[in-house]
Amino acid sequence: MPGKAKATYHHGDLREALLREAPGCIAEHGLEKFTLRGLARDLGVTHGAVYRHFSDKRELLVALALAGHEDFAQTLCAAASDEGDVERVIKLTSRAYVRWALANDSIYAIMFGPRLNEDGRHPELESAIEKTFRAVDALFEQHSLSKARARHLSVSLMTQLHGFCDLVRLRRIRVRGAKAAEAYLMQSIEPLVRGLCAELD
Repeated sequence: MPGKAKATYHHGDLREALLREAPGCIAEHGLEKFTLRGLARDLGVTHGAVYRHFSDKRELLVALALAGHEDFAQTLCAAASDEGDVERVIKLTSRAYVRWALANDSIYAIMFGPRLNEDGRHPELESAIEKTFRAVDALFEQHSLSKARARHLSVSLMTQLHGFCDLVRLRRIRVRGAKAAEAYLMQSIEPLVRGLCAELD
């Protein structure tokens, strides 16, 4: 269980504490059972204090997703900008994707779980999601592909990586630790990597 935070906060400290503690609370109770009231209880504050920062559960989840996509996109950009050959860069990016997703399980589930912007209240979330896709697009665009074709390859790669992550997260693929997951990942994506490299040669 996340450690209890102090009950008194000053000028925005509570908002940061809520965002910091929420992933642990979600991991403990599950996304569906996670509530702002429960989070307030874990932090030792009134639920009214929480609602002064987030009007509802979805607003907090959107804030977590936005921060997650920002960090995730930076991680993917760093891997995709490696100056090695294309096979190396695809594998580095794939490894970075899975490593981040499994290390940030609760946040990843929010980012790629049920749609949070169904009613258009949070258009900034669409931009954040696009930034994540653009980080992978860049890997393929540097090989003189059109943006449309680069996006097609990005979606192909991300679809397999996302599926792999979900299977590991849900324990449909059982691996012992992060290193074992990455080793199995490299085996499972080998056919796709060969196909991508053939197109980019």
